[in-house]
Amino acid sequence: MSRHWYDLRVFTRDGDGGNPLAVVPDAVEVGVEAMQKGAAEIGYSETVYLDWPEGAEVPRVRLFTPAAEIAFAGHPLVGTAWLLRNVSPMKAVEALEPPVGVIPCGADDDTGWIDPPPAPVAPSGDPSLALDALGLPTVSGACWNAGLGQQYLMVEACDVGDLAALAPDYDRLRETPFAGGVCVWCFTGDDTARMRFFAPGSGVNEDPATGSAAVALASVLAWGDRFPEERRLMIDQGDELGRPCRLEITSTEDGNVRLSGAVTLEGTREVSV
Repeated sequence: MSRHWYDLRVFTRDGDGGNPLAVVPDAVEVGVEAMQKGAAEIGYSETVYLDWPEGAEVPRVRLFTPAAEIAFAGHPLVGTAWLLRNVSPMKAVEALEPPVGVIPCGADDDTGWIDPPPAPVAPSGDPSLALDALGLPTVSGACWNAGLGQQYLMVEACDVGDLAALAPDYDRLRETPFAGGVCVWCFTGDDTARMRFFAPGSGVNEDPATGSAAVALASVLAWGDRFPEERRLMIDQGDELGRPCRLEITSTEDGNVRLSGAVTLEGTREVSV
């Protein structure tokens, strides 16, 4: 049995690049094993399955990498918010419900956004094995654990050169406690940053655009009172993969976060589920 899915590019930069996303709009009677198989067949970093329980005002969202189900991810939710506003007849949808809970969302003609809660932040344990596997000789300061649904290792590189030169040993990285997600980033200006994200334990060696890591970064910056003065940060990611992406995060004084980015529809496809 096959079902159709929407093929999107999320967090495009000036119309180029973006992180591919698959959205299966009808997950009725699709089991978890079939969802995982479908995500592996599609092969994108994330695949979304939408479930509309009878009488529910908020659609439930299941999120799968090629290797595992996850509780929260940014680019799938931003892309789904845009899709529901611009393609689905359900244009009044104002929230989505992934496993971490209900998250407000919205979109206009070009852009989707979500308003997730702040991510928990804590000083990291010993990250030396992960840093060695990344090939990162020095870092700018302390490393942090942060994230919604799952914790990422957040590492600030000293400069863009160190960031661009990363050549991770993914087999070694899988053997560390941070195989599910390592975000390496650095400021490139007062309100701009570059970022790379590695998650070989989730079947994604390097992701071209990682909204959940951007949300975690927003929380780390807010925790350390380092957010740009205008409470807005533009993040570029994916250049090393030939998929330029741009994510925008904004933060209010009370720590709330908005993640947004441009979205493009490529077409519809079919998957066996």
